[in-house]
Amino acid sequence: MTPPAERVAELSAGLAMASVLLAPFAFGASTLGVWVPLSVFWIVLGLLTTATRAWYPAPGSPDGFDPAPKLMIALHALFAIQSVALPQAVLRAISPGSFAAHFLPSGDALLAPLTASPTGTAQAWLFVGALHGLAVAIFSAPRPVQLRRLNALFAGMAAVSGILAIEGLVQSASAHPHRLYGIFEVPGAADHERGIFGPYYNRDHYSNLMAMGGAVAAALIGRAVRAGSFRSVTAFARSPQFAANLALLGALSLIVVASAAAGSRGGLIALAVGLLFGLGPELLARPRLALVSLALALLILFGASVPSTFLRMADVDFETSRLMVWRDMLRVVTFFPVFGCGLGAFAVAYWPYQRVVRFEYWPHAHNEYLQWLLETGLAGVVLALYFLRRVWIAAPQLARSLETRPALAGLAAMLTHAVVDLVLRVPANAAWAAVFLTGAALVATESRGPSPRH
Repeated sequence: MTPPAERVAELSAGLAMASVLLAPFAFGASTLGVWVPLSVFWIVLGLLTTATRAWYPAPGSPDGFDPAPKLMIALHALFAIQSVALPQAVLRAISPGSFAAHFLPSGDALLAPLTASPTGTAQAWLFVGALHGLAVAIFSAPRPVQLRRLNALFAGMAAVSGILAIEGLVQSASAHPHRLYGIFEVPGAADHERGIFGPYYNRDHYSNLMAMGGAVAAALIGRAVRAGSFRSVTAFARSPQFAANLALLGALSLIVVASAAAGSRGGLIALAVGLLFGLGPELLARPRLALVSLALALLILFGASVPSTFLRMADVDFETSRLMVWRDMLRVVTFFPVFGCGLGAFAVAYWPYQRVVRFEYWPHAHNEYLQWLLETGLAGVVLALYFLRRVWIAAPQLARSLETRPALAGLAAMLTHAVVDLVLRVPANAAWAAVFLTGAALVATESRGPSPRH
């Protein structure tokens, strides 16, 4: 690439990385006024990077990065299929729910799409396209640059999580703990006001980001342990990375306390899983360090006076809050069996069939796996199985790689919380998950080297 083109690509990557790290401060980028412009911004950066690389190619670059992997092509194709208008007879045959959503009680229209909510699916497609553009902007580069950017993002995520932990703790002790940043009142919060924590509208969404950030910090500490920086107090103090390691320990401690103070049961469990993936392998090989770490963790939790979390965890009515509704939601599959009710269309599709907890509107299933099944049907199951096959093939290499440990730990935390919450429906959190997934995919393809050029 020519120097000007290289500068354009570097600028695009820098802007993309900065936006990923700053998005959580904008209330998780969850409002339409934030995530829609942010999505357009990421798409533009991805297109700009693609055009720059195409017009001014550099030999041997990018290494191991496919800007249009088969899974993404299939996902975009599924969006397209769900959005194409079809005749009444076709909808009646392959998707009774779609037929009912568009043609009952009146049947004036001639054509209608498979999705129960064209607007919801269009919004979901915009955001998925944005994550695609984000990955292209950041990782369409030579291998050393890819890894440098990935590690910079890991460090930034640990730092951002530590800052958000401080903000959440300070806000919770302020005169207005349920105002965003202790300043901004949330319109229409009403009975849900107590769910606000830190700069997030919902304590569970906040805790999910804390879980991912804590997992990354733990994995970075695990790298330092492997390098011998925690062999003894003297080795820790004399390590060239002393300041960085101390900052990571401080950030992780704050993250644990803030997660406990937020009181999200699923978030705490996700954080524990992330810590096990990030730091567990190193602690298993060093029993004394593991014992010291456990003692410190207990001291931090109970010394920070956060017993309310454990009281809340003891008061779990999982049957009413989740299982009963999930069983009811499964009925929706029978009405949208092949292509689902449409990505992003769950809220519109479910409410006509809702038979339990009728006083509560469910815009999401609070279970990403169930919502994927409902929104994509059999086609989504096939895509998921293909993805799992790719993961199975790459698993040995991913498990051995220290480079990918923070990404795997972050994904483990996210995937755990996804069992009981809508973590991928919060734009800032989904962007972090996309970075983890792309980073893991890069390491998984490392042994294959660059594709041959003809």
